[in-house]
Amino acid sequence: EVSSFMNFENVFMTCALTGDNVAPIAESLFAQAAPGKWEYDRRVRLDMSPLRHVEEIVREKVFRAVHKEVPYSVVQRNIEWRELRDGTLAITQVLLVDRESHVRMIVGRGGVRLAALRRAARSDMEAIFGRKVKLTLQVDVSSQELLLRGVSADEDEDFSAFIDKD
Repeated sequence: EVSSFMNFENVFMTCALTGDNVAPIAESLFAQAAPGKWEYDRRVRLDMSPLRHVEEIVREKVFRAVHKEVPYSVVQRNIEWRELRDGTLAITQVLLVDRESHVRMIVGRGGVRLAALRRAARSDMEAIFGRKVKLTLQVDVSSQELLLRGVSADEDEDFSAFIDKD
């Protein structure tokens, strides 16, 4: 069968819809795992900064909302990242595009597409950060001033407040 054709050590017949036969896969993986030192502290959820994670969430929502070449030409810039008095995380990002027609494609008729994109991204962020998020998204044609003003996720920011403390 499949194992003789491709020379696999193990073959697992499973169903993603029902979850049938997932346990044997986990058992096989645990049996093959070698003990060792953990690469990250148990409190660290991700190997990327919270700002990078926010950028990835917004980028994913843009890809899902707009097709063709538009998502590939979007440049994101973080303009604001601060904690409000009530614990809400306030984030403002500008999505810079090459053409005015791309602005219209992302914003959508009456702002409907951008509003849906923002709601979906905010929902994901609130689940990840475990707090309310006030997300502001702006779309503009590339401007040198905005490119220079933005905060990059590559900068050495202190995001230690976003690491689990349990």
